[in-house]
Amino acid sequence: MKNVILIIGLIFFCGCINNGPRKVSAMETFGFLNNDFAILIDIRTDNEISVMAERSFRFSKADIENNLENWKQFTNSLSKEKEIIFCASDEEQAKKIATIVSKRGNKSAYMTNFQDWIDNNLPIIKH
Repeated sequence: MKNVILIIGLIFFCGCINNGPRKVSAMETFGFLNNDFAILIDIRTDNEISVMAERSFRFSKADIENNLENWKQFTNSLSKEKEIIFCASDEEQAKKIATIVSKRGNKSAYMTNFQDWIDNNLPIIKH
């Protein structure tokens, strides 16, 4: 009986651990968006952006890093089950922001870069 309780406790404990953000491809992201499992946040600067992924949201890195009111309101409106996927010009920027958001208790992931979205001919809108 003690072994069963120990195993159940271990499963529960492991399930509660937030292992941080994971890396996802543009195609995976597109599937998650289509099934309403995730949202996509574009954190590229004005100089880096001419088009955005369709149905993505735009926030600056500073908004997120500093947990500014507009970012807090946005994340508070989301279900904790919904994954927040970040895209940037490079993977390291997206991973850094996804890690910050993950540490605050949100499920997060990051794309390698926005070019992956373009290369897969996924839907875009002009910025």
